[in-house]
Amino acid sequence: MGGQFLFAYLLPPESHDLREFLDYWMQLQRANGLHDRLVHKWIDGKPEPLTVPRWSVLRNVLGWED
Repeated sequence: MGGQFLFAYLLPPESHDLREFLDYWMQLQRANGLHDRLVHKWIDGKPEPLTVPRWSVLRNVLGWED
């Protein structure tokens, strides 16, 4: 698809505090790896494999084994 996707969010005029909060939040997400995981999943199209089986009535309620 090319390079990175750019997103823009419209903010009210003179919303410096909100902009600073959003910038800080984005820095935190980059630092904890969420940004990279989301890019890997939604942009690269490679979701993380499930480590735990999905919830199931047969397995979780009735106790059936796979």
